[in-house]
Amino acid sequence: MTCYDNNQAIIIYIEIQSLITDLEPLDDYRKYCLWRILCPYLIKIRKMSKEEASIILKDWLEKCDKLRKLEFNPQREVNIRLKNVKSFLPSSKETLKKEQPELYSLLVKYEIIQMA
Repeated sequence: MTCYDNNQAIIIYIEIQSLITDLEPLDDYRKYCLWRILCPYLIKIRKMSKEEASIILKDWLEKCDKLRKLEFNPQREVNIRLKNVKSFLPSSKETLKKEQPELYSLLVKYEIIQMA
């Protein structure tokens, strides 16, 4: 589980919400975003039901598919990721920057997150 202080948590949650609200489609890193950012956020932070989260995530993936064809079944991937959220929180910016520097740069470029 990713651990970080409350100020950092508040900032990352606001930024994740902007990704969801604006539904900024991405042409890459969609599975990682589901696994480490969006599913944990919607389930653990926003306390959505899996059904509600599934609708939002499938809508987001449809937009992503228009940028670049998805190479996976979106329904299946969403179901797997939602099922496996358990106690995980969304990745911190530092973890994201370390694990996926290209994605981190892309999210900064689109102004979805601010540089850590």
